[in-house]
Amino acid sequence: MQRMVIISALAFLLIVLIGGFCGIKSREISEEYQLAMEEITALAETGGWEEALSLAQRAEEAWNKKSRMLGMWVNHGDLDEVSGGLLHIKTALAEKKLFETMIYCREVHFALSHLYHRDAFSLKNIL
Repeated sequence: MQRMVIISALAFLLIVLIGGFCGIKSREISEEYQLAMEEITALAETGGWEEALSLAQRAEEAWNKKSRMLGMWVNHGDLDEVSGGLLHIKTALAEKKLFETMIYCREVHFALSHLYHRDAFSLKNIL
């Protein structure tokens, strides 16, 4: 009986630690790309189309690598929403369309914040 209690406590501790790590990592990645969306928007507003497009391409490449790791614990639909949004941003930047760029950056920004809050390791998400 005592052995089962110890095993259960260790399993619970492991789950909490893994959940905490995943939550922290999701938040870090989400905030990193939210900042990138703000930078892209600012560059586009000032006419820095080439810089904004370059930043968007680098963000997309890095996202493709990081989203593989996130795919282990985050809903794939949420990841696809960000990936698709990055493609839309690149297209809008290539065509130098400010309005579309701003809309897509806001959509990706929202998707990134939703990604973290939806999958955060919290009591409301457990219950």
